[in-house]
Amino acid sequence: MRGLSLISMGVALFLPLSQAYAQQTPTIGPPAGAGPLPRVAGSPYFSGGGECSRCCASPDWVLVDKFKGPDLPSRTPSLQEWYIDTFFKNFIHPALKSLGTEIVANVTAQTASLATFADAQAQIKTVRALQTGQARAVKSFTPSEELCSFGTLSGNLAFTDLGSRQIQITLSDRALDRQLMRDGTASAIQKEKGVLAGRAGDLNARFAQFRKSFCDPSTNNTGMKDICANSDKNRMNADIDFTRTIAQRTNLDINPLAHAGALTPDFESLQALQKNLYAHVLPESMPSPDVGTDANDKALNRLSLQNYRSMVARRSVAQNSFAVMAGMKTSGLPNTGDFLQAALKQLGLPDEEAQQMASDAPSYEAQMDVLTKRLYQSPSFYVGLMDKPDNINRQSTAMRAIELMQQRDIASALTRSEILMAMILEMKLEDAQRKLAGEAARQ
Repeated sequence: MRGLSLISMGVALFLPLSQAYAQQTPTIGPPAGAGPLPRVAGSPYFSGGGECSRCCASPDWVLVDKFKGPDLPSRTPSLQEWYIDTFFKNFIHPALKSLGTEIVANVTAQTASLATFADAQAQIKTVRALQTGQARAVKSFTPSEELCSFGTLSGNLAFTDLGSRQIQITLSDRALDRQLMRDGTASAIQKEKGVLAGRAGDLNARFAQFRKSFCDPSTNNTGMKDICANSDKNRMNADIDFTRTIAQRTNLDINPLAHAGALTPDFESLQALQKNLYAHVLPESMPSPDVGTDANDKALNRLSLQNYRSMVARRSVAQNSFAVMAGMKTSGLPNTGDFLQAALKQLGLPDEEAQQMASDAPSYEAQMDVLTKRLYQSPSFYVGLMDKPDNINRQSTAMRAIELMQQRDIASALTRSEILMAMILEMKLEDAQRKLAGEAARQ
C-alpha cells in the first residue's frame, strides 16, 4: 500500500513538469545569424580541433546547455531557472508541504491507533492476570465440603481424649480404694459400729446392689424371683455381661461431672462389672503391721501386708486396661453429636441407631470410629475425591493426621499388652523362684 502511494505521489508531482516544460521549450545556442563561434581549448564546444558550428556540439554539452542555458544571452530562460523559479516554487514546494502535512497526519493517526492497541493490550493482560489470579485462588484456597467434614467431626476429639484419661484415673483410683479398704468404700472400717468391714462389708454391699439393679428373675428357672427387686430389663445381668455393658457400647454415660457428682446407671454397672472381674473376694481385713505379741508376729504381719500390696499392684495393671477401655467410651461434650449422626445417616442407618451409636455427646471411640472407618464406607466420600488437586492434598494430610492418632492408640494398646505379658511371665517365674529358694534353704 505504501509503494502504491509513493508511485501515485510521483506521478502527481512530475506530470505537471512535463506539461509545463512542453509549453516553454528554451532555445539552445546563440541567436540566428550569429555565425560560428570560435573553438577554444577547454570549451565544451571544443571537439578536438578546428572550428565548428553549433551543430558540432557534443551530446554532453547539449544536455548542459539544456539545463544551464546557452553561453550567450538569450531572451528564453534556462531550464535551471525555470525549474527553480517556476516548477519548484509553483508545484514541487506546495506539493511537498502538502505531502509533509499528510504524512504527519497519517503518522499521528497511526500513533493514536497504535497507542489504542497498546492500551487495549495492557488492559487485556491486566484483566487476564486478575482472572488468572482469581481462578487460582478459587482453585487453591477454596476448601471443599469433604475437607470440612474432617475438621467438623474431629472438633471435640482432643477434649474428649483428655476426659477419657480422667475417667481412666478415676476408675483406677476407686478400684484401689476398694482393695485397700479406704474410707468411703463398703470395705472400709466402720468405726461407729466398732467392726471391721473388709470382705463381709464388700460382699453385703455388692449383694444389695445386685438385688436392686442387676438381678434377673428368670435366672435359675425363676429361682431368683423372690430375691430380685429389679424391674429394668436393660440393666439385668449388666454386672456380668461384658459384651452388652462395654464391648458393644460406643458411649458410656459415666462422667460424674456431667451429673453433678451423681452416680449414673452406666457408672454403677461398670463398677459392678469391675468388682466381679478384679478382686472378687477381698481379705477379711487389711493386715496390720503392729498387731502381734512379739517381733516375729509383727514381722509376719508386715510380710503379709507387703505381699497383699504386691498382689494389688499386679492386679492394677490389668485393671488399667479395663479403665482405659471404659475411658475411651466415656461421653464427651454435650450437644456435639449432630455431625457424627449425620455421617452415620449417610450410611443408611435410621435415626434411632445413629443416635445410639453417636449419641448427643459422642465419646473418643465413637469419634475415632467415624473418622477411621465409617467415613470411608460412604459413597459420597469417593465422589468428593473428584475435586481440586489442592483439596485432595489437604484431605490426604487430614487422613494422615488421623492415621497418626490411630497408630498412637494402637501403640498404647500394644504397650499395655506387653506390660500384661510381662506381669504374667513374672508371676509364672515367681513359683519357680520360690521353689529354688526353698531348695537352697533346705540345702
